[in-house]
Amino acid sequence: MLRNLVLLLLALSSLARATPGGDTSACKSNQKNIATALEMYSTDFHGVYPGSLASLTPNYLKTIPTCPAAGLDAYSDSYRMAKDPYRYGFCCLSGRHPGHPRNYPAYSSSLGMIEQPDPAEDLEQCKSAMKDLVATVMVQNEQRPAIEHPTSPTCGGTPYLVCHRRDGSVIIECESMAHLAVGVAPLHPRYDSRQGGFDQDRLPVEEPSEAPWKMILAVVSVVCLLMLVGSKLR
Repeated sequence: MLRNLVLLLLALSSLARATPGGDTSACKSNQKNIATALEMYSTDFHGVYPGSLASLTPNYLKTIPTCPAAGLDAYSDSYRMAKDPYRYGFCCLSGRHPGHPRNYPAYSSSLGMIEQPDPAEDLEQCKSAMKDLVATVMVQNEQRPAIEHPTSPTCGGTPYLVCHRRDGSVIIECESMAHLAVGVAPLHPRYDSRQGGFDQDRLPVEEPSEAPWKMILAVVSVVCLLMLVGSKLR
């Protein structure tokens, strides 16, 4: 019996060591499943996406899937919508996918799966380009659905999203997801000409809790130790 417990301990230890590497393919599959559920929700609500992923359960997803590398939901806290409710973006916050920048993989309604944007894309250059763009887009004063501006000079040439208000002010959003690696949320930075500044939403910086395998491993270790001590006392 004791020998079997020791073997189980070794097996769990090996599994725990493998867990941080995670399965990026499975994580991407999770994101595609979430995206499918979002499209189903949007179809039922006239093209509008939900304000949070929690709205998908239980009608569109039984539960929000867990990142296989972290053993928990690493997606919900990153989910962001555009100022109009017709675009969204989210990413994996686990930080446990070797060979990828932190906060990847990522997914957006406009670009689909973001494979691996350059994490060195310059945030200040993007914000400067947005300010330059404001003067050319504030010529329309009627409200209308969001439009894509021609290719931006930053962030891999991804178009900016431009939303017009009735008062003539505009909101410009970066859809590239190129700034996730430096902690900027999806669909950001966001410039609001009415406020005259940026709404630079940040992603959570705290580390996700440890995968449940480590807790299981700790419990089994204690049990094995107690049984080993008990066998020596007999």
